[in-house]
Amino acid sequence: MRAKRLNNVECLRVLIMFMIVIHHCVVSGLHLNSNLNSGIDCNNMMNYLLVFINSIVVVAVNVFFLISGYFTINFKLNKFLMLLGEVIFYSFFIYIIFAIEGGEILSVKNIMKYSILAVNEYWFMTVYLVLMLVAPYLNIVIDLLKADKRKYSIFIITLFAITCIYGFAFDKDVINVNGGYSLIYAIFLYFTGNFIKTYDIINDCKKMHILYMLAGGVNFLLALFLVYLGKGNMAWKLFSYNNPIVYIQAIALFISFLTIKCNGRIGIFIGRFGQYTLGIYLIHSHSLLIPYRFRELEIIMKDMGVIFWPFLILLYCIILYIVCNCVEILRKKIAKCFVKIRTINVKRV
Repeated sequence: MRAKRLNNVECLRVLIMFMIVIHHCVVSGLHLNSNLNSGIDCNNMMNYLLVFINSIVVVAVNVFFLISGYFTINFKLNKFLMLLGEVIFYSFFIYIIFAIEGGEILSVKNIMKYSILAVNEYWFMTVYLVLMLVAPYLNIVIDLLKADKRKYSIFIITLFAITCIYGFAFDKDVINVNGGYSLIYAIFLYFTGNFIKTYDIINDCKKMHILYMLAGGVNFLLALFLVYLGKGNMAWKLFSYNNPIVYIQAIALFISFLTIKCNGRIGIFIGRFGQYTLGIYLIHSHSLLIPYRFRELEIIMKDMGVIFWPFLILLYCIILYIVCNCVEILRKKIAKCFVKIRTINVKRV
């Protein structure tokens, strides 16, 4: 997907995957989604805290697609098959563990579900793999547009109006933006990322981290106000990926990292883990693990005071991230060993 690894981008990958872990902790593990959409009174400290945290981390998925557009995807069949194989491996491996433990029935239907049809377990991977397939055609459009900044700008503004204005405010079934959980929105972010690269937008944008914080603050205050009014479902809508505020916030975070180098010892160390982020997503987002991944955190928080909640959430997500990261490192090392053994055997033959 990119010719050269940039350490600042690798550090950004690590950060946004950690943000995704926190996002999942907040919206499903601690039930912000169900709380806001249940119609019950959500005016309590727990929901206020979760709304605040989610306002900070909700941009993460958008940034992943911006990165893809910035570097552009050069479709290669072996890369596509490797990603698909990784999805199938984790989906099937976790299923088998549950089957051995007695938590799932070992059946042909389930084997098909968690192997051949594994990609359906992860909406992001479904969208990303299709994005890989259509990327060569998107790149043709980019080549036609990038010579004329005015035309490219109009194109971006048009897509913004379709996905982030109409798609956010009105759309349900017409163009299926689906709150940003869709291919059409991923394509828009892909073009946005490329637009930033093509016209070197980062040189014209200073202190974007301030815009990131301001956008997050505005979204938080709006959501908090709606929760206070008892409009939890409307507050939840503000966390749609195609919310114009979230879109701008994601761009601000992305450009902020493009303007820094992260070449210090700590930055270089953190950047090394950028290559393992997909495995972290595939492990902790597996449908069979969703009911269990944050269960212990819920139990612990019930016995702790409000002042400890943010630290508990942060610490728990760090531990979960590290565990998943170690599993992915181990998988890659084992895969490399198999490749070496295969290479040696081929040479002997």
